[in-house]
Amino acid sequence: MMPFGLRTPVVAVLLHVTGILTGGRHGLHVVSMCLPLANTSVCTPWQQGAVNVSSSMSIRDFDMALNAWAESNEHIAGFNAAYGCTWDGVGIRYAHSYGCAERLWMNDYACNSDLMAQDDATFRPLCTSSCQYYQASMGRILNDPTICAAEPTAAQSDARSATLDYIASFCANFSRSYNCSTLPSEHNRCGWANATVKGIVDYCAKLHDQ
Repeated sequence: MMPFGLRTPVVAVLLHVTGILTGGRHGLHVVSMCLPLANTSVCTPWQQGAVNVSSSMSIRDFDMALNAWAESNEHIAGFNAAYGCTWDGVGIRYAHSYGCAERLWMNDYACNSDLMAQDDATFRPLCTSSCQYYQASMGRILNDPTICAAEPTAAQSDARSATLDYIASFCANFSRSYNCSTLPSEHNRCGWANATVKGIVDYCAKLHDQ
């Protein structure tokens, strides 16, 4: 499995996490496996699924990495280098919901194809509204000249367009507006899994001022 950071487009949500979980960022050969999500504390709506990770990884390792990605200096630096931005790691809504679904339906499809071929009443796609909120927040960041350069390099411009096109395609093809799933932690906090009420209010006030 190729890490997100090495494929086109760069999918920012798991740029950091995938490299850790596969060992692929440094070209290392690792033995992978389909790790069941039965005991995940993060991708809870999809506990019947599995993720393709290094055989040395536990579900606790996966959850910790996925939870930490947004606060990782490495991830933020990679995002800014790829897109020509000075993003501070704040403002992407439903990132964990999108990240879990993108892995299961795209990157780790081989681990979940049998489930997806069955009646999906208990293994439901990401909710379209959550996917679109994620897409919109990514677009707002990448198109904000106070965060991302108004005159990016050709490579940065291509990466921005490719990423937004990729997310739009994922939402169109792998999300649904009925019988769908979103992480409860994000659903209950307007899309921010680990945000405090004060943090959400401060962020929304900043958007209003703009």
